[in-house]
Amino acid sequence: AACPYHALTLQNNTLAQRWEHIFGYQGSNEAFMDVLEYYDKGYLISGSYGQLSGNWIIKTDINGQKLWEKILTWEDVAVFRSAIDVDNQGNIYCASVVSGDPVGELPMITKLDACGKKRWCRVLPQAGYTGGWYDDVLVLDNQDVVSLASRNKSTGVFDKLFLDYIDSNGNLLWRKVYASQENYPLMGQANPFRIGKFGDHYIIYGDCYYAYPTNPNHFYLRPLFVMLDSLFNEQWVLPFGVNDSIIGKAYHTIALNDSVFMGVGAFRLGGNETNALMMFFNDKG
Repeated sequence: AACPYHALTLQNNTLAQRWEHIFGYQGSNEAFMDVLEYYDKGYLISGSYGQLSGNWIIKTDINGQKLWEKILTWEDVAVFRSAIDVDNQGNIYCASVVSGDPVGELPMITKLDACGKKRWCRVLPQAGYTGGWYDDVLVLDNQDVVSLASRNKSTGVFDKLFLDYIDSNGNLLWRKVYASQENYPLMGQANPFRIGKFGDHYIIYGDCYYAYPTNPNHFYLRPLFVMLDSLFNEQWVLPFGVNDSIIGKAYHTIALNDSVFMGVGAFRLGGNETNALMMFFNDKG
C-alpha cells in the first residue's frame, strides 16, 4: 500500500539502530519497491511518486544521506515503481511497467548511468498479448540483462511467465516462455516474482495455479520454482507443496549448499496470507 514517506534504516548485528533517514514530502503519495547496496557502499532505492505518476529513484551515500534523486516519467501515462539492478560500471537498470491510454499496459526497462542520467528506455510489447509488466531484472557478467516478465491475454488459456534477454544497448535478443501450459497442462497460470543466480544456474520463483488433486477443473494457489541452466533453458518446474495442504506464494530463494535450496514465502488461507513458509527442495526439483 502507498505511504507518505520512504524510511531507510540500518542496524548493526546487535540490532542497535545506527541511523535512520526518511524520504518523502508531506501530503505526497509514495510507495517502496526495491533497495540494493551500490558499489560505493551507498544505497539505491526504487519507489513510486504518485503525484508525478513516475518511478522514483534515490541514491544515497554509505550513511543514508541522499545524493540525488530522479523521477522517471513517460509522456502522459504512469510509470510504476521498478525492480533494479546495477552492472560493474555502476549503470542502473530499472524494470517496470508503463500504463495508461493510449499505450495500455506494457513492460518497460530503463538504463541510467551512475549519475542517474538516462541512457536508453525500451517498451517491449508482445504480439497476441494485451499487456504485461516486468517483475525483476538481473544484470549478467557481460553487462547484458534478463528481465522477468508477466504477460496477459484478455481471454482463453495462455502462458504468462517470460524472460526477455536484452543487450547492454537495449536490443531485445530473445524471449522465452517457462512453465508453459503446453508442457504442464495442469498449470492454470504461472506468476513470476523474482529471478536469482546460483552458480551457473538460475531459479525463477513466484506462484502458480495448479489443478486440485481430486478435481482437475479446480485450480488452487501453490508456490512455484523453475530451474534454468546457464543458457536459460528450462530444467524443471516445481509447483511446491503437499496436495491439498500447502497453498501460498514464494518470495525468495536461498542456496543452503550446492544441492539444497530453501524457499521463503507465505501460506495463504481464505484470501489472506496467514503464516510464513520455509520450503526445502534439491537441485533436481
